[in-house]
Amino acid sequence: MKKKTLLALFVLSLLLAAVLWPSAARMQGRGLTTGAAPVANAGRYYALVIGNNAYTSLPKLKTAEADAREVEKLLREALHIKSFLHIK
Repeated sequence: MKKKTLLALFVLSLLLAAVLWPSAARMQGRGLTTGAAPVANAGRYYALVIGNNAYTSLPKLKTAEADAREVEKLLREALHIKSFLHIK
């Protein structure tokens, strides 16, 4: 089950990266840089991160809650995305 959880988090990370990080070519076309500083007026992004160790149809997971906490922290601190964490 740990491999499935890690795979799901990896896929989620790739999807978020594809949606949230515009390509360098598009940013340069708008006169924006690709530096670490947040881009002004880039819009607001929100994320809902759910950690569920207790699915009814699967054996109890061990790391889903901790993984969700780390993903939420990354979104909030590194990417400055307003995130909501729900642990079940």
